[in-house]
Amino acid sequence: MTRSVVIALGSGIIVGYFRVLPEWFFRHLDLVIQVSLFALVAGVGMELARNRGAWRAVRALGWPVLFLPATGMAGGIVAALLCAPLFGLSPTQGVTVASAFGWYSLAGVLITDLAGPALGITAFLSNLMREILAFVGAETLNRRLGGWPAVAAGGATSMDTTLVVLNQISAGKLSALGLVSGFIHTLCVPLLLPFWARFL
Repeated sequence: MTRSVVIALGSGIIVGYFRVLPEWFFRHLDLVIQVSLFALVAGVGMELARNRGAWRAVRALGWPVLFLPATGMAGGIVAALLCAPLFGLSPTQGVTVASAFGWYSLAGVLITDLAGPALGITAFLSNLMREILAFVGAETLNRRLGGWPAVAAGGATSMDTTLVVLNQISAGKLSALGLVSGFIHTLCVPLLLPFWARFL
């Protein structure tokens, strides 16, 4: 699975760099991506509906299932505090960037409005990189550390883009957990970003 993702990503970079496809395709690329994503998520939803065991497993965990997104968010913020000085950012800037939890499209726009284009671009690139690394590394994380780290790595994306990978690598067992974790991460992003930006 990881090899296929890397090949697909690399092929996309090559096609985009050399403009292999006609220009009209690139003008409508956002629409193509959205439609493809909706189709993938719909397919995962169908698989979830068929795989009742995944939902039963999440319900059996009860309230402790909330520890996954909570610890994922806390870990991301602590890592940002430690790494921010390495990139010339203040601790508050680092936490603000990290609080997008992989939701790069919102992070870039919102942080640009709240804190200026420099930090907005930083937020966009760092959260895009998080999504790519989670997408490519989910299989390895699941194999070596277990399913929960694989889900947590995706942050907000575990309910959409990386959900597809989680579904593939676990035969559907991590899909419901990914939806729960991604949903909670996603709910927290619009609350945390403006909160931290107040202290910039």
